[in-house]
Amino acid sequence: MLAGAGCLDRLRGGAARMNHPIPHPVASILFGLAVMALLLWQGSEGTRLAKHSAQFLSRLTEGPQAARLPQQIHSVPKPLQAEAEIKPKPTTKIYYRVMVPDSGTLEAGDVVIKLNGIFARKAEDQCQDERGKNWPCGAAAKVALRRLIRARAVVCDLPEPGEQKSFTARCAVGGTDLSTWMVRQGWAKPNDPPEPALADAAEAAKSEHIGLWRRGEFDKPLITKGAAAVRTTSLERSENTARGSRSR
Repeated sequence: MLAGAGCLDRLRGGAARMNHPIPHPVASILFGLAVMALLLWQGSEGTRLAKHSAQFLSRLTEGPQAARLPQQIHSVPKPLQAEAEIKPKPTTKIYYRVMVPDSGTLEAGDVVIKLNGIFARKAEDQCQDERGKNWPCGAAAKVALRRLIRARAVVCDLPEPGEQKSFTARCAVGGTDLSTWMVRQGWAKPNDPPEPALADAAEAAKSEHIGLWRRGEFDKPLITKGAAAVRTTSLERSENTARGSRSR
């Protein structure tokens, strides 16, 4: 009986020790080493990240990109400056389907352009020959200009403010200045004082007796017909007939 009681006491003491285990010395040492390794790894990772950040900042502040950055900031144009550089004001314009109401005027849609530098006859003007007979000099000059232009595009200089509904300009067709051509062919006279080129063209036309100079019309009084009495002359009728046959 006493031996059985002693065994029972030993079993109860072992159970009590299992409920309150004592840490093993080796396990404690391993746990401490693991904690120290974790702390050392975190410290080295933070140091490496800080080093990379410092290197990246130094490249931004010392490299060629840092040198280009202020230039890029200063080189950004203002909106108005960029608009002015991209879209400069045009100095000339091309006109299509140009009409010729008289020997010194062009019409392109609702735009009226007076040829600069010349005095031209109106379409209804009449002139007198040596025998005192009237003839349609204004219509003849108009037909001459119309035949030169035909259906070709006309390039005109624009005034400084830009295109307007009515303005005076130098115009050209196929590289030929219309004002100079009209004076050189004797169908117009330079304004006073004349441009040197137009003065030379007028002298050449007068010496060759061409255009209106063939009858000395610029030296005679001008006879202008009333607007109500204006009729289509034979020159205009023949020109319209020729244009109609060409279009067919």
